[in-house]
Amino acid sequence: MRKILITILSIIAICLTAIILHILSLKKIAPIEDYPYDTYLNNEQNKKALVIVAHDDDATQFAGTTSKLAEEGWEVSFLCFYTYHWRPEDNPIRKVEMANVASIQGLQNIYLIDLEVRNRLDTVEKPWMPVPYEQFAENFNIDSIRIFIGDVINETNPSVIFMLDNVIGLYGHPEHVVVGKIVEDYCRSHYDSTGFSVKKIYQGVMPPSQAERMMSNADTYAEGKSKYQCDGMPIPDVQIDIYPYASKKKAVLLAHASQHRNIKKLFTSYKYIPSKIYFKIFNKEYFNIIELMEVYHEKS
Repeated sequence: MRKILITILSIIAICLTAIILHILSLKKIAPIEDYPYDTYLNNEQNKKALVIVAHDDDATQFAGTTSKLAEEGWEVSFLCFYTYHWRPEDNPIRKVEMANVASIQGLQNIYLIDLEVRNRLDTVEKPWMPVPYEQFAENFNIDSIRIFIGDVINETNPSVIFMLDNVIGLYGHPEHVVVGKIVEDYCRSHYDSTGFSVKKIYQGVMPPSQAERMMSNADTYAEGKSKYQCDGMPIPDVQIDIYPYASKKKAVLLAHASQHRNIKKLFTSYKYIPSKIYFKIFNKEYFNIIELMEVYHEKS
């Protein structure tokens, strides 16, 4: 009996040691920078937000913030695209998963658009690899994407749009970049139109320390910095504490079960560590903000 007890205690000790060491390793990739806390979202009177992303799981990058807004009474809507040039067999289950995400977060409207984002298929052997900006027009259905984005903006009348950055698209994915560029271009060209509601675009980004520690060895990220001639994502302007929404963010990550192979690259070991521990380490979300009011004044 004593030997059994010693064995059990040894196993427990080994497991606890492994967990502690893993948590310490996660802390090594946590951001070291500190940015001003966002105040705008707390004071905006038109409490309507719209998430626009190329793929449904892209929005996990700022799921804590959108969960926070929904819980605070914002009407949060969601737009993404489903194409058939890469793993089309995933699309039906992804749509079911997205409906579950909407329920978890309290999203009001979801627009799941079937659209061939690319207009040529000879470039999609590895569709996540960067495409130079100057080749976007020949590779992507920009006009169709723009129409859907414009229609949903006009239907939902958000004051704020959330998206990934449109410089490198988080890690280099060209569909992230092209959707983001279309969103910004649409908002810039319509900001002075009567009744246009969007005031700011919040681009979900990582601080440089985190991005470099997580992705410096990734071919996509390295090629993205080369082809897009940048040092990485735009620098954050603000941060938002999402720790109170840790359990919701983890639930959103788990709900995108079919995309675990991708999500785990950005949220290491999220499945195995309790949310209150994991998001104590990664307790903030970061945003670069496009101020459309400044754009309007520049034009005037």
